[in-house]
Amino acid sequence: MHPVLMLLKSDWANTVAPITFSSSCNANGKLLDESPVKDQYATEPALTTFIVVMPGHCVEVGRGEGVRVWDVAKGVKTLFVGMAEQSKGALFEDNW
Repeated sequence: MHPVLMLLKSDWANTVAPITFSSSCNANGKLLDESPVKDQYATEPALTTFIVVMPGHCVEVGRGEGVRVWDVAKGVKTLFVGMAEQSKGALFEDNW
């Protein structure tokens, strides 16, 4: 796995929140979508399918020429957004 994947930060359930990374706890994060690291392969060797898994949830990320760091980051965001929407729906149903 690419080491930057462990440094990614975001408000994952917020679709408009940027994805950042930083190698220092006190440093301001760099925007992933503005960094060339986003285009690097997420794994070595490059996988064409990457599955992001959380208990009870998963999302499959694929790219024929190899999954990139940006693909995985967007997959994580997609997973968390979906989980947040599912939670909101469950809360709404529980109140009716």
